[in-house]
Amino acid sequence: MNITHFKAQHFRCLYQTDWIPIHDLTVLIGENDGGKTATIDALEILLGDKEPDREDFSFILGSHDRREEEMVLEAKLALDSHDLSELEEICGYSLDSMVLLRELKVDSASPLKYRTMVHPDDRLQADLNSYTLETLRTIAEEHEIDLSGTHLKAEVIDAFESWLASQSLVEGTRELPRDATRLLPQIQVFSSADALDPQREVEVVLRAAFSAEIVSETYAGTLGEITSKMEGTLNERVARLAPVIRKYLPEISEVRVDPRFDFSRGLATSRLQLIGEDSRPISLDKRGDGVKRQVTLAVYEWNSELLSERGGENARPLLLAFDEPDSHLDYYSQRKIFGIIRSMVRPGVQVLLCTHSLNLINRVPITRINHYCLGGDRCTRVVSLTSEDQETLEYFVDEIGRNMGLENSMMFHERCFMVVEGPSEMNAIPRLFRIWHEDDIGLLDAGIRLLNGENNAGARHFAKFLNDNGRSVVFLLDSDSRTNPANRLFTEENLRRSGFDVEHQVFFVGNLEFEDSFSNELWALVGNTWRPPNDGDNWVPSDFAGLRCTGKKFSDELCALYRASKPDIAYRLARCVSEGSDIPAEIQRCFEHAVSLACSREEA
Repeated sequence: MNITHFKAQHFRCLYQTDWIPIHDLTVLIGENDGGKTATIDALEILLGDKEPDREDFSFILGSHDRREEEMVLEAKLALDSHDLSELEEICGYSLDSMVLLRELKVDSASPLKYRTMVHPDDRLQADLNSYTLETLRTIAEEHEIDLSGTHLKAEVIDAFESWLASQSLVEGTRELPRDATRLLPQIQVFSSADALDPQREVEVVLRAAFSAEIVSETYAGTLGEITSKMEGTLNERVARLAPVIRKYLPEISEVRVDPRFDFSRGLATSRLQLIGEDSRPISLDKRGDGVKRQVTLAVYEWNSELLSERGGENARPLLLAFDEPDSHLDYYSQRKIFGIIRSMVRPGVQVLLCTHSLNLINRVPITRINHYCLGGDRCTRVVSLTSEDQETLEYFVDEIGRNMGLENSMMFHERCFMVVEGPSEMNAIPRLFRIWHEDDIGLLDAGIRLLNGENNAGARHFAKFLNDNGRSVVFLLDSDSRTNPANRLFTEENLRRSGFDVEHQVFFVGNLEFEDSFSNELWALVGNTWRPPNDGDNWVPSDFAGLRCTGKKFSDELCALYRASKPDIAYRLARCVSEGSDIPAEIQRCFEHAVSLACSREEA
């Protein structure tokens, strides 16, 4: 039973989110206080036994001193065949899927519920096991439920379930039976590296191991025998921590934690102790953050090893949440920690990772990233890039994006993408834009990312992916994409088929191509500056006017004249442009539109 989506209403800055996708590995990125940690805390309340504080309730929109009185946390769960059979046995009827929720009010506890068809009587939406036999008989009498022949509470509940199956039901919620909670994912939260505490991390791992062990069928006998077996199992786990720590800190010879268990208090652990090769204890409190980070890395690796041995296909699922574990780590350590965390992902184990590290962000499939954006109303909006063909897309987008020089962070943070056909435009457009912009601002400063289409079908599909996910995309293309579609991938028909608004997103330049849109006067200046005639004279505009009438492509004539490649010629062209008026009108219109799109996204 894994979480596939999460939704929150009135929880801190998560005022009203849409469904947020949760994958086997999900990376949360975005600005500080944007809702990443709030998501982890909300999931801990939904899946754990924590209750929210008054400060967890969102401020009423437009108010800075009044808070909402109710919050709702929900999760969609994927059910396998084992879950379905277990839930049918527990709930008394079959479920195709499950949406789990808690409706929380200030200063009052709230049971876990799930969305299903329910009887209009609120009392019949609760866990029937929570009622006394007397109360059940009273409710049965009111609804004329036949309880003849029933004596045990279980028999009465079976009669209720049979009767409910024959009634007219409405959409609503029912309280999740207590027995069903053991099927839900157990959340395990690792704190931010800003609050380094290896002791706490060890306790988190041991408590998860304890929770998995205590419900297994391994332990039987007297209370004393069970206690002894449990402590022996946990001490065996602790013993395996020492060699992992020694990989990071060779001077450590022994690790002591001493987990203790009894039925009245549960699990307790002593203070984490590291013993050096000289048999003297090493106090972490007196060591620098560097040592604490090394120990924390070791704890993560140790946890990964324990998870790899987590037995049984029916083991309780885990959701591991890491809150900025890479904070203040060097580049090598960031790569190391991400490798360890990623290795924890396996069937039945999901990982949620909050980070600001571009090193980590750019190492995961972009479709596994949720971008948290805090609006002017202090409410969070979550952006996720998706596609109908998700599995194929993850590989495709990663490969094409890298080939185009795009990293994951750019795809979330850039405000507009300008697609051009090839290297000639890539060489010329950046300088042309800077000259056109009155404030001498470059493309990146304006929030515009230039993409080389390379006359490649993958580039068009990649632009479609960006466009489908609400990224602002414009095209600057040769006009012969319209009139001579042979071997062209950016025809109007193909662009429309890919979902682009050709009239507003596509700008066609020149009579046929980019090069012929510039004036003969400018080309004469390029020639005289770069490739003057061998006879000592200067090029004049009429020399280039003649090149336009040969029946060949103007760019091919330029290549022959200058004995250079098109990208080289485009670079020299841009170097000779000194005023915005030298830039063709259609290119200027493209620049203006791209800037307006980038500004509108910044304001949003």
